[in-house]
Amino acid sequence: MDSSDIRSRLERLVLAQLRDEHDDVAITRKPLISQFTGHNYGDHDVPTDYLQAIEVAERLSGIACALMIDYADKPRGQGSSWAEIATAMTIDPDEVDDPAIEAFERVAPPDRYRWRADNYTTWTCVSCGQRVTDRGPYDGHPVDNESGHAEGCERHQRDICAYLGDNYDADDSGAGETSGPTRGWL
Repeated sequence: MDSSDIRSRLERLVLAQLRDEHDDVAITRKPLISQFTGHNYGDHDVPTDYLQAIEVAERLSGIACALMIDYADKPRGQGSSWAEIATAMTIDPDEVDDPAIEAFERVAPPDRYRWRADNYTTWTCVSCGQRVTDRGPYDGHPVDNESGHAEGCERHQRDICAYLGDNYDADDSGAGETSGPTRGWL
């Protein structure tokens, strides 16, 4: 399915919603004439009031954005990085400073929660089953970025090992601890 097919499906969805909300008077039929050739492709359904169509399309856009956020949170819980999510979002690394941060900020915009100074998203870690608060890829260390993993969470331990490399002692990690200045790394 290409973009044209998706657009056509979305247009049909907008028209169906307009009918649901405003009855059949919300839709009319007009000829579809090519701007380039002048060819008449026949009549097709169009909104009677394009302002109503904008309202419906805006709601659909918000719903699609919420779905994208839900879908982005799932692979985070499965262990995917924000860089991998940026690739799935087709964020061009030549157009942004950091694709991982761009992906995170699309999922958790900085002004999303007006009562908080920071932005975050939450997901369920498939390794430990806990609800994790993810504050994004701004700081490299997983302990600084994610809170809520169960003590000894294998996925969280792997992330810490990957970040610290040879300087990490998993038996002295303090994973899950919230107090104390040392966390088991050098």
